[in-house]
Amino acid sequence: MSSSGAGIGSDDGPSEINIEDNKPLWGYVTKIGKTSEGGGNIAFKCNFCNASYKGSYYRVKAHLLKISGHGIKVCPKISSSQMAELQRKIIDAEQRSKKELPKYIPLPSTHASYPSSSSSIRCDDSTVNKGPFRMEGFEPKKENML
Repeated sequence: MSSSGAGIGSDDGPSEINIEDNKPLWGYVTKIGKTSEGGGNIAFKCNFCNASYKGSYYRVKAHLLKISGHGIKVCPKISSSQMAELQRKIIDAEQRSKKELPKYIPLPSTHASYPSSSSSIRCDDSTVNKGPFRMEGFEPKKENML
């Protein structure tokens, strides 16, 4: 198979399994099925070199982007222009993910006012300044008197 035909829209692409938006390199391998190793591991075949492997998305990424040290052989069929295109797709996906995150996350106030309704917790002298933890059986550290 010509490496120029490999891709998301090719006939060799995944048919049943959806490609995740934030993991675009799944479109450049054919997912064969789940492995017995568990986790996110699947059996897959590279659409460029037709070699079969087992692993997660990070092994797919290491194979296609020629990153050594991930326990998978780098793809010998990918050209530098194809690799640049794959890297661009990864950057685009990361930028889309960042845009989907909320820009401002309000934190709870440290000076919260407690409602005066009947559903509020009643504090009396027996519960004040004891904190949220039970202190039974706890003895404070004793200082040496030498």
